[in-house]
Amino acid sequence: MASSGSAPIGLRFGAELEVLTGSKANEHMEWYLTANELSKELSGAQVKNHVNSDHNKDAEDYSEWSIIQEVTITNQMMQNKWSWTLSQVKRVAKAVLYYERSIDTLLPQERRQNIWAQSNRHNTITKPQDVATLFTWIDGAKDIPYIALIMCAFSKDSQYGRDVGKTQDFVHNVFRWNFMPLTKGSMGTIEFRQPPGSSNAVATKLWVTFAASFIQGAILYADNLNGTQPPTLEGFRSLLINGAIQSGVADYSALNQLFEGKTQLPAGAYNLEGLSSQDLAKLKVKAAQSNITVEKFKKLYGYR
Repeated sequence: MASSGSAPIGLRFGAELEVLTGSKANEHMEWYLTANELSKELSGAQVKNHVNSDHNKDAEDYSEWSIIQEVTITNQMMQNKWSWTLSQVKRVAKAVLYYERSIDTLLPQERRQNIWAQSNRHNTITKPQDVATLFTWIDGAKDIPYIALIMCAFSKDSQYGRDVGKTQDFVHNVFRWNFMPLTKGSMGTIEFRQPPGSSNAVATKLWVTFAASFIQGAILYADNLNGTQPPTLEGFRSLLINGAIQSGVADYSALNQLFEGKTQLPAGAYNLEGLSSQDLAKLKVKAAQSNITVEKFKKLYGYR
């Protein structure tokens, strides 16, 4: 795959881990009670730790694990540690739009049209346009916030838009690739919200590698994409794997396995009208497993 002339970038990323921790034996109402119980469990497993209830960092002992009540996810963003160039954001945006259905192909059905990971390609601004037109808009963008609006535009006429009194279309964070943190300029993150939940370290590492490889591939090769031609799964695989190689990923076999037995989905937003009878039957099973009606399941997961 020919490079667009850009050199590989050093990637800095954050992976958000949501873990629900609770006591099986006690219904604690205060965090420190849960912390003390967890501390005892860890000590019993020979894991050195302590509970720091007072947030006294000066007296902290960093030779062992500390259990504290502290928010840390925003720390790096608040310090503006991440920065993008305009050309990098343009390339990522083009790759996101061009290969959206290729990524959909690799993901579970329920992640293709989820209210918390909506389509960048079919938002209120991008849906009426063809890809070639969108590429022209992106190439002509003078600043990063304008690209963020194109990628994550939410309608002022939506229920949410009306509820919060919006008078024009606005940037929202509920898209597959969330560009909202870039609305104030180059300092911020691009968040990949579409992956399924991971229940183990292997799956977690896979989706971190996937996102990083895609970003690297986009920055290196997206300027070569032809917006007048439809994407192919093999073309997407080439961008992804080459992005992994350029990022220093030694073993990308797990990425290749995502493509096994997959066929590129047709263009268009994923909705119930496009479901086969077999897919609809699977949807009904999922609804039954969740002990809710199909209609409620559809609303919960954003199906139309």
